[in-house]
Amino acid sequence: MGEALDQLRRKLAGIRTGRASPGLLESISVEARSSGSSHGPHVPLRVLGTVVARGPQLLVVELYEKEDAEAVAKAIQNSPVKLQARAEGGEVLVPVPRLTMEMVERFTKLAAQEAEAARKTVRAVRHRALERVKLCNTGGPVDELKRMEQQVQVVTDKHIKEVDSLLRAKDKDLREHH
Repeated sequence: MGEALDQLRRKLAGIRTGRASPGLLESISVEARSSGSSHGPHVPLRVLGTVVARGPQLLVVELYEKEDAEAVAKAIQNSPVKLQARAEGGEVLVPVPRLTMEMVERFTKLAAQEAEAARKTVRAVRHRALERVKLCNTGGPVDELKRMEQQVQVVTDKHIKEVDSLLRAKDKDLREHH
């Protein structure tokens, strides 16, 4: 269940809010020139440099090897975040435009879909846990079985509430920064 929450946090961090957040570029992989050959393997952006926010509307990728700048800019432009990027020296500048109301609605819907996927995962884990409880308690007292089932439900409810809380926070963030 905790893994479902961690995955949801990562996915929500990758949804634009109209404000520069290094998490926007976290999932991008780059075909890096400095990794060996000019057709080198795809590597995570964090291996090639550090992403920092310089102001509310600008992300800067500070690269360890400046020859990766063009490849990083291209990877950002071709990524699902659809941001424009330009290489300048050993850095890549990524302006983050303010969101339109249409974009806010689309990203809010995407966040809700990700939250629902996390809820389904939590419920699936609950289902498997309840099956194990029943298998382990065959022939045991019914009261003990009910107590263990209640414990599983308490943990499930806690995780579902956390999913809902993460979704509310993302929704608020989207609506405040458009």
